[in-house]
Amino acid sequence: MGMKYFLVVVSLFVLILAFSAFAGDHWNESIKILRKPCEDFVLKHSDKTHIKKWTDKLKERIEQRIADNGGTFDQHLQSIALDWAADNANKIKDRDKDAMIEACLFFLMFHAHGTPPPKAMRERLTPDTAKELVYLLEEFEE
Repeated sequence: MGMKYFLVVVSLFVLILAFSAFAGDHWNESIKILRKPCEDFVLKHSDKTHIKKWTDKLKERIEQRIADNGGTFDQHLQSIALDWAADNANKIKDRDKDAMIEACLFFLMFHAHGTPPPKAMRERLTPDTAKELVYLLEEFEE
């Protein structure tokens, strides 16, 4: 469950950025609300091969950044996630399935690694926003 769980964590934080308004830092409470729906969404709309490829590619990018620039895994995960969120916010708003899968994977990656997403993302994730995201994931139609 470790790698699969790790992958799913990373993706949802992009959903958080794209759909949230205001909030405080409610990361721990939001994890409880979002983790299972994110896992379910990824498993329903993706496959293990895609998840593994995505995770391996992300880890390679992070390792390369560490080798090139120093820093920590967490710092580079946060940086990559912020860049991805900025580039994919409109796809998330448009409910693009692949973008939603990646958002869930990012969310699950953060959770599995024990690292919260960047503060800018955490501040936008309230329990109410998390519940809205759960609704979007559960009501998603292809």
